[in-house]
Amino acid sequence: NSADRGGAICLNGEFNMYDGEIYGNSANCGGAIYLNGEFNMYGGEIYGNHATTDNTWSNSGTVYVSQSGTFNMHGGKIYGNYAEYGGGVFNGGTFNMSGGEITGNSSQSGCRGGGVYNYNSTSSKVLLSGNAIIRGNCSGGTKIGDKYEGGVATDLYLRDYEVNGSSTVTPVEIADTMGDSARIYISIYEGISPDGDGIAVSTECAGKNVENKFFSDNASYEVYYNESKKQLMYRQSTTPAHTHKWSKEWNHNAGYHWHECENADCPGS
Repeated sequence: NSADRGGAICLNGEFNMYDGEIYGNSANCGGAIYLNGEFNMYGGEIYGNHATTDNTWSNSGTVYVSQSGTFNMHGGKIYGNYAEYGGGVFNGGTFNMSGGEITGNSSQSGCRGGGVYNYNSTSSKVLLSGNAIIRGNCSGGTKIGDKYEGGVATDLYLRDYEVNGSSTVTPVEIADTMGDSARIYISIYEGISPDGDGIAVSTECAGKNVENKFFSDNASYEVYYNESKKQLMYRQSTTPAHTHKWSKEWNHNAGYHWHECENADCPGS
């Protein structure tokens, strides 16, 4: 299907998705879903959709969350989608993710937020908890199989803005305890070079199991938990970039095959 807003669904009410698939759609804005209401995703898959790309803000997001929209993602998968900004999700309202996976999506070459693009410092809010996974998304990737690979890593992009002449970003909120399987990769504007403790990329999150769950897409920087400020911070990396040592054995589940890294300090195989 093809449309101006919402290639499959343009939503002003409430939509609950427990299973099934949304695929093969396109639109100028919201390749799969344009959301003014509330979308609750518990399962199913959203894949192979795209928002048309002519380098304008209006052409964004496979799931486009408007300022008045709320997307609650509790499970399911969003993968293999493409948009100008926010290959998986473009968030201008509220995006609450407590489970599920956003992987293998791409934004237009040179643009950010292959996985999720958080747009605005005043109206956009990202809440994270549980076993949420945002990783393996890119800008300008090539579709291999059913996912985009290569390009430049850009997963959860936190848009920058200025406060008193200094650049900062809109922090995420850790709404509840993070699960042990959670993996969130964060990117910010390359022109920001935080010194010292860095800049906050979360609100206060003491006791919410955030350590070793959040990472930087840029190997020169790291995301870490600052004990004194009780926040996740983004700073220049204090340790050398990790080099994987892949095992020769294959692991597998219903959807994937992979090698594990044998190094004990691996941040995420």
